[in-house]
Amino acid sequence: MGMMLAIAMMAAAPGPAADYAALVARMAAGDTRIDYARFRALAPMQPGFDPDFDPIAIAEARKAGNVAEARRLSEARLQADYSDMAAHYWLSEACASLKDRACADRHGAIFNGMLAAIEASGDGRGAETAYIVTRVPEEYIWLGVHRLTSSTQQLVTKGGRSYDVLHVADAKGGERDVWFDVSGFIGKGLAWPK
Repeated sequence: MGMMLAIAMMAAAPGPAADYAALVARMAAGDTRIDYARFRALAPMQPGFDPDFDPIAIAEARKAGNVAEARRLSEARLQADYSDMAAHYWLSEACASLKDRACADRHGAIFNGMLAAIEASGDGRGAETAYIVTRVPEEYIWLGVHRLTSSTQQLVTKGGRSYDVLHVADAKGGERDVWFDVSGFIGKGLAWPK
């Protein structure tokens, strides 16, 4: 079943699935001014959500310079799981290379909206203010955007929640720990906003 048909079916019934479907439909139609915190909170509850997706085929197409294939694979990934932040970035990149400005701008805006939602979720300085992520690759996307490299990653349980604590360094040699709340897909799950 195609994503748009599944979205229409989910939107017919009230509740989290309908809310998620409505947000996806708006973004797919070009409206990128949505509540990304809500979108990200609803994503792990959806049947297509896959925090363990392996993007090797997309990476290989990008490395080989096969932009059309990278676009096709990114679009296929988003058909399965529209909340995959990396796939939005890759699709934006591929569309820009293919001179499809509308596609590049839309998926770039979605990527930036998702990144802003992560950053608004905390400051990453400790468990109480950890950034909320919905999959491990979002941690590394955040690090890349901030030009940080990770030397260690440790899973910590505190107060019944799960955290990835990454020890990171910046280009000037500054080091610190960055905390990411991974409870939404490891262990009991998050108390997501309603």
